[in-house]
Amino acid sequence: MYWVDYGRALARVRGRQDDAVMALRRAETVSPLHLYRSPFARDTLGELVARSCHDAVRRELRGMAYRAGLPV
Repeated sequence: MYWVDYGRALARVRGRQDDAVMALRRAETVSPLHLYRSPFARDTLGELVARSCHDAVRRELRGMAYRAGLPV
């Protein structure tokens, strides 16, 4: 899915983690099950949760990770 791939790419660019979160959020809106079941998306969510430092972004990420069944 485009938004998952775009989010994964942005997650690897320094300073673009907030944009990566928004792309993954868009992927969740378009197809929640795809985001929750995709090993690539789940891996990216886990990495972003571990690296996030902004409270608002962290809250959004933790919500997505929880809905995907990842340990938060």
